[in-house]
Amino acid sequence: MESISISKWSVGILYAFIVAAVSNSFYALQEIILLEDYWIEGSITEDVFIELLSRQADTGIIIAVIALIILIASFIIIGKWIFVSCKLNHLNGKQNLKRSPGWSIGWFAIPFANIIMPYKCLREIYLASFDKENWKDLPVSISFPIWWFGWLTGNMLQNAYFGISESLDEYSYVEQTRFKEIIQMNWIGIASDILLALSAIALLDIIKRVSNNQRKLVFSKSYIKTNYKI
Repeated sequence: MESISISKWSVGILYAFIVAAVSNSFYALQEIILLEDYWIEGSITEDVFIELLSRQADTGIIIAVIALIILIASFIIIGKWIFVSCKLNHLNGKQNLKRSPGWSIGWFAIPFANIIMPYKCLREIYLASFDKENWKDLPVSISFPIWWFGWLTGNMLQNAYFGISESLDEYSYVEQTRFKEIIQMNWIGIASDILLALSAIALLDIIKRVSNNQRKLVFSKSYIKTNYKI
């Protein structure tokens, strides 16, 4: 896959990820409103509540399946982009590079190390993409802390969300003692989606900057073909 093509695919899948996160947030908000209408306001009957809850559940399944497909696709495509971008920095003759293309994506799969090493790898990819000898001394974009903070905290909240959801069953929604717990779970899910969407927006900026920098380098160096493939 061409380096320019994988950049475009990466941008596209991140936009899809953002849309999925926003859609999931709206779904969770609708569920909160439905629960409050029944348990707090008492504005709907039990039959109407159960019917709307059933429709809500069907919609939730569709959104969850689509979001899962997008998430898996994003791992594959973004991982490919990281690999290609790191490889291009090596081919561009950058000196003192510490991270290899393989380990740039491999660190994501190693527990504890994946808290810091992916950030360092992408940081090196970003800085090395500049056509400057002092690239190591350059500042990183504000998008970097936003990207990594949003990714880590968003996933932490998502784990908390799934932890609560595992303790629920189909009868929990009609139990007055548990509706507050379900509302809390949905607010956690909304916070997670917002943080992950912000992380994706920041990563979009990083990818565009790196891709633009490397495109200039590729066109300026005769020994690297513009249609370079992995």
